[in-house]
Amino acid sequence: MKIKRIVTFLLLAFMLFSGLNGIVVLGEVNPFEANDRAFEYAVAKGLEEYVPSDIPVERELLSNPEKVMLVKIKASVSMQTLSNVLKDVGFEFIGRSTDRVIKIPVTRFAAFKSVNKNIIEMSMKDTVRKLNATPNDLVYNAQWALKKMNFSKAWDITKGSESVKVGIIDTGIMRTHGDLVGTYILNGWDVTKDKPVVDDRVGHGTAVASIIGASTNNLVCMSGGAWNVTILPIKVSGTSSITTSNILKAIAYAIESKCKIVNMSLGGGFRNPFDQYYLNKLNQTGCIIVASSGNSGNTGYMYPASNSNVISVGACDYKGKITYYSQVNNRVDLTAPGDNVLVAANTAYGYRLVRGTSFAAPYAVAAIALMCSIYPTLTHDELQAALPLICDDAGPKGKDNSYGYGIMNAEKAVKKAFQLQSLLASPTPTTTPAPTSQPYN
Repeated sequence: MKIKRIVTFLLLAFMLFSGLNGIVVLGEVNPFEANDRAFEYAVAKGLEEYVPSDIPVERELLSNPEKVMLVKIKASVSMQTLSNVLKDVGFEFIGRSTDRVIKIPVTRFAAFKSVNKNIIEMSMKDTVRKLNATPNDLVYNAQWALKKMNFSKAWDITKGSESVKVGIIDTGIMRTHGDLVGTYILNGWDVTKDKPVVDDRVGHGTAVASIIGASTNNLVCMSGGAWNVTILPIKVSGTSSITTSNILKAIAYAIESKCKIVNMSLGGGFRNPFDQYYLNKLNQTGCIIVASSGNSGNTGYMYPASNSNVISVGACDYKGKITYYSQVNNRVDLTAPGDNVLVAANTAYGYRLVRGTSFAAPYAVAAIALMCSIYPTLTHDELQAALPLICDDAGPKGKDNSYGYGIMNAEKAVKKAFQLQSLLASPTPTTTPAPTSQPYN
């Protein structure tokens, strides 16, 4: 009994010592449980069906670009230690507290760093990124893009499934548009106002959503690439400018919401480790991340498209030629129509022609959504391996910096998905052991 008491005393002493020195120990009480519960509420609320009368009052968040620092605290730091050092700092978590990524006002960062530099893993100023779009005037025109990608033949095989959840990290969505009222759109979450998504003042997110999942066979104007998809809007801005911190919050939200595919038609030329940290976590959930390659028309890398574990999509015109504005580099994976394509505008029955890699990415997402309706466990690596087989080679033979593996073909994509699913369903063949010779009696 005496030995047991000594062991217990030593264990408690070790736990206390460890806590004081910032080491995570088993059974630690997280002082930020309230923050995590609020995040969990946001995720649960965003996955509900949209009811306008049930939207909570918005609250002010830290979102002023260049006046906020992003800080990643080392994993070895205990949550209690973190609570102590953040006591008098106006901070906000990105996603769950256990990720230890916070936003701190830039005016307080110098003092914070001077005292806590040993616990900081990485830090950077918040930055601004842009939507990869160049809208044109309102025009009614045929959807040449769907024909270019052979969607009609793909629809003979599958029209998609509501079990495939597509997160659209963008400017929101206009649910009352005539071509979206029949689409299954969840509450989603507005990370700038901490409430479900209620609008889209820019129209960019609505355009992207219409390409992916506009209601089809409803006697209205346009068709979506994946008829029966479930859309989860994640709003990161009410303008064409988006802070990196809001993008990271959106990715953290997509992780918890179990999105199968995420569309990111936005980007910037600045690479940072925070992006890759959250994109890796999202990829590990089995989510396929698709982003527009960028509209600068040069060889520069745009992020998040050029990050690892992301499918980078360039834009082609109706003739199948790469557009003058599409990025050209070795990170481009494939190409899809993005020049003068028809989309839903953010008015009740408005439409417009738009151009930009912003609108090529959702065409690729629509085809991938059809694949996932057949083969739900499709992974990023499996998709990457399949690209040479599901894209129509359009540039120099093989992968090139302009087209990647070529223009995505929806029919080939769904047929490949069937092949992958059949391989998964096939039982592993067993080998019959060779008979051994027996001695004669």
